[in-house]
Order: sequence, then structure tokens, then C-alpha cells
Amino acid sequence: MGLVHQVSDLVHHSGAAFSKFPPFFSDVFKDPGFNPGTLDVSPKSYYTSMVTRQSTEGSALPKKKAGAAGMNDTITAFARLADQARSRIEEISAAELSRAKLLPVIIDVRESDEYAEGHIQTAKHLSRGVLEQKIDEFVPDFSTPVVVYCDRGDRAALVTENLLKMGYQNVRSLRGGLQSWLESGGELEVSDRFRQRKRV
Repeated sequence: MGLVHQVSDLVHHSGAAFSKFPPFFSDVFKDPGFNPGTLDVSPKSYYTSMVTRQSTEGSALPKKKAGAAGMNDTITAFARLADQARSRIEEISAAELSRAKLLPVIIDVRESDEYAEGHIQTAKHLSRGVLEQKIDEFVPDFSTPVVVYCDRGDRAALVTENLLKMGYQNVRSLRGGLQSWLESGGELEVSDRFRQRKRV
């Protein structure tokens, strides 16, 4: 049964169904103006909504209310660090990647839950925290073309710079990240683990 049909059945037959979905869906169901017939819960639609609601790069959690000034300073410092990395690396646009005759090795550097919810087809998962340690298991040849991506490009820019320092010669970051990929019409693949979790 498709994900759309699962949601439709749950919406119409079980009030407890709200607890089975991420916060985004729960918010939609509680909206007084919600019409189940118009709900689009395709992987692309869900992920686009999730990315739009994110407040910072590197987190799939709902946006938190602004707190101490230190948090804003940290976010600003991270963005500045990513921008500095971009000035030293090469980026590839979503359109260029989709037109590539020979696909590079595509690496998703987000966390495992983010990857499970939707990723570019053929993309391998290596989160930013372990990529430098395990990259040789996926890309043993330093001359292999590689494209790295995350949600919006910040984490990927930093990873790309590190891979260049390690000796990889043909590494680029996806400009704008997965958000740019979706906006250009790119499709997502959902992991089996995420599909199974939705059936529970």
C-alpha cells in the first residue's frame, strides 16, 4: 500500500494515527481547515516541507524559539565558516548533476534519519561525523569524481574542503544542497527502513 493511501486510511479511521507521524503531519492534522482529500504526503512533498521548516543547517528538528544570544552567534559562526569553505572549493548545480552522463559517486553527509526520510537516488550515506574515517571504503581511488550534499550546502562545503585536504582530486559540493535539488525538479528515494516505520 502506498504512503498516500496509508495516511488516508489512518486519517479517516483512527484518531490515534496522529502519533504515528512526524511533528509536521501532526500539525497539519490539527489545523481546523485541514482537508484530508488535499493532503500530499509524497516523499518529495514531505521533505520539502520539512526542509522549509528547519531553522539551522544540520538539524531535522523543528525550529526552536530564539534563546540566548550565544545560539545565534554559533549559527552565524557556522554559516561564516561554511562560506569560507565555499570560496576554496568547487560546487556543482542540481541541473548540472542531473545532466551528467557519467554520474559521480554521490555522498549524503546528513544524519541517518535525514537520509532515511529522502535522499538522491544512488547516493551513499556517510554522515559528516564519520566520513573522513570511512570514505576510503566507498571511494578508494583519489581521482574518482565525487559530489557531496546535505540539506542546504553548508555541511557539504566543509566536508568537501576536508576531502580535498585528504588528497581527493575531483570533489564538488552540490550548490544549495537537497533543497536546490528538489526545487529543480529532482526526485528523492526513501529508504526501506523509513517505509517500514510508517507501516507500524
